[in-house]
Amino acid sequence: MPKRAALWKMLPPAFLCAIVLSPVTVAAEGIRILGDWEYVSSRTDITQKDDGTEIDLNHARISQLYDVDIQKQIYPNLDFRTGGLFELQDSRTTRNGAKTTFEEQTGRYFGELKLNTPLYRAGAAYRNTRVKTDLTDLPKQRIFREQYDGVWGWRPAGLPSINLNYSRARTYDEPKTRDSLSGSLTLRSEYQYEKLAFDYMYTRNDTEEALADSALLSQVHHGGVRYSTRLFDGQLSVAGASSMSYRSVARSGTGDIKLQTTSPQSWFYLLTDLTPDDNLPGEFEVVGASNPLTSVDIGSDGPDNLVSFGLAFASPTEVDTVHVLPLEDVRDLTLASPSEISAGASNFSWQIFSSDDQETWTEHTPRSAVYSAFESRFEIEFDSVEAGYIKVVVEPLADVPQSRKILISEVRAFTTIPRSAGLEITELDQTYSLGLGWTASEKTTASYDTFVKVRSSEPLSTSRTRVSNSFSVRHIISPVFVGNARYLTSADTDSERPTTIQHSYVASIRGDYLDTFRQTLSYSGSSSSEIGGSSTTNTLFLRNKADLYRDWSVNVDGGFSWNSPAGGGTSTSTLLRIGTHLVPNRRMNLRLDYTIARNSQTGRPVSRDQTGSLQAFWLPVRTLSLFAAVSLRDRDTGAGSEAPTVSQDYAINWAPFPDGAVHFALRYGRAMSTEGRESETLTPEIRWEVARGIVASVTYSTGTVETATETSDVNTFTGKLRIAY
Repeated sequence: MPKRAALWKMLPPAFLCAIVLSPVTVAAEGIRILGDWEYVSSRTDITQKDDGTEIDLNHARISQLYDVDIQKQIYPNLDFRTGGLFELQDSRTTRNGAKTTFEEQTGRYFGELKLNTPLYRAGAAYRNTRVKTDLTDLPKQRIFREQYDGVWGWRPAGLPSINLNYSRARTYDEPKTRDSLSGSLTLRSEYQYEKLAFDYMYTRNDTEEALADSALLSQVHHGGVRYSTRLFDGQLSVAGASSMSYRSVARSGTGDIKLQTTSPQSWFYLLTDLTPDDNLPGEFEVVGASNPLTSVDIGSDGPDNLVSFGLAFASPTEVDTVHVLPLEDVRDLTLASPSEISAGASNFSWQIFSSDDQETWTEHTPRSAVYSAFESRFEIEFDSVEAGYIKVVVEPLADVPQSRKILISEVRAFTTIPRSAGLEITELDQTYSLGLGWTASEKTTASYDTFVKVRSSEPLSTSRTRVSNSFSVRHIISPVFVGNARYLTSADTDSERPTTIQHSYVASIRGDYLDTFRQTLSYSGSSSSEIGGSSTTNTLFLRNKADLYRDWSVNVDGGFSWNSPAGGGTSTSTLLRIGTHLVPNRRMNLRLDYTIARNSQTGRPVSRDQTGSLQAFWLPVRTLSLFAAVSLRDRDTGAGSEAPTVSQDYAINWAPFPDGAVHFALRYGRAMSTEGRESETLTPEIRWEVARGIVASVTYSTGTVETATETSDVNTFTGKLRIAY
């Protein structure tokens, strides 16, 4: 009996942890101990529609986590921390009597020492990770990683600050498929002198692949200076900057290499990106302390629509590869492990977009999109593009048993250096910028910005230059109307390609007719010309927001765009978006949204896409809450209407006791996709806070899934226990 054997296997460590976690033991200061156990058992009965074949699928999984973290302050400014973690994942799957087993053991331990004073900071750390996996009919695999880290900082008053970071790591596995040694060194210094700001950064990265007999050494020197001031009683602002970056790459072995972009960058995301090729101004969330990138979930708990996230560069940057890194935290059992992500990675459909204004996007079809369980990341490759913004678009995985959250923690961009470039490569980047701002009056302000970037590389003897100039003006026409306009022109000169000249222009007028009614009309356009043709884009958009009553707002947005691509023909699109948010009282919240888009293109049939959603929350009493959400998407590609996508979610939460120690929940969901997939799920749950730091929960889910080829009855039981002191 695999389930009973698995339970017996879990009891000894659970009993041992219960003893270790006794209140007497954990009374010591600076010690944190955590124990986490999860048991999942599911049964799926599948019936094939064509011949009536029945498949009996049973799955059982036990997850155990033990974590100890010890902290000690040796001296007032010197802290020591050490700890260890052990995680065991043990699963058994039976398909019509054929059994498959999977076991994964993860062990991690670390030690670190930190010194922090007003003048100095220093630290050293050691980390060791070992992962062992055992899958039926496959050889056992072990992954080992050792890492050493060191930091040192000096921050004197009135003198340049210095920060030094060093890291060295070795990663290898058994049986031998990889043995790599990597190191990184970063030195950064900053200095502020009156209106001048200086900065210098040196970065060294080296990698050795023992089995491939290859090595790579990359060094970057980056220096810059910035100046800003205000003249004529503050009416004229002047800001200038200049920077130079020199990169050298030396390698041995064969094959192309990928270098991470060095341009300063930030992240952004959008949890509902219904029109990935056209976004509204300010629609994206900028990643920060209150908006972390981990807000994006592409796992089973993610939204049932396209989500997007990406990189914003300080200047146009060449990119042909993006790495997407899911969050890894073995202490969080709701997160998918690398092995679980790898099992469903092929179900993702990735899209890549680039833009220079974060509003109009150009799609780039990925050449490949794979998941590397060894590196715990998605690797997406596409044709090289130089842009100020790179956006990744994907639809989260559908809800299936045993699936978990896949939260995005980081996005990295790379460019490929071909083997034809030789064993030694050098790149020199120079950037110069000047900005002028003029306050003509209390009602009128204007600004002018110019930017020059020059890049050259050897031994390919390639060079690239971008020159851009922009002018913008803002004028308060009256107490009601405010106008804005901006014009940008840029020229890209490349030693290997024809010169490209681009023009973009934006104009808008905002009317605040009443405190409760606002309207914005905007026009944006762009044109691009090079040898072989030219292209133009134009967009007219009207946004309306009205507060009909206190806590009741309505948004009505409409837009029309017409484009002429370089290849000939024309395309048009029309968008209408209506939304309302109503809070009748402090116990009720309602939200309704509807969007319809219509697209036409020369030589293709007219397509239509409409979506709608309704969300309602009600708190009739303090201990009881109800939630309902319904969404609909209907598409017509022109070749025929697709089956609509419908999603329904309902939930009841009840905490019968004032302290909330016992919590009951009941969720019901139903979904239907364009591929003909229908699912229905009913999930009751009980959560009990036994004592401070001890939480237990039991969940049972029953439902059906029907596709064009089969029907499935799914029943899943989940039990969790967490003890933390």
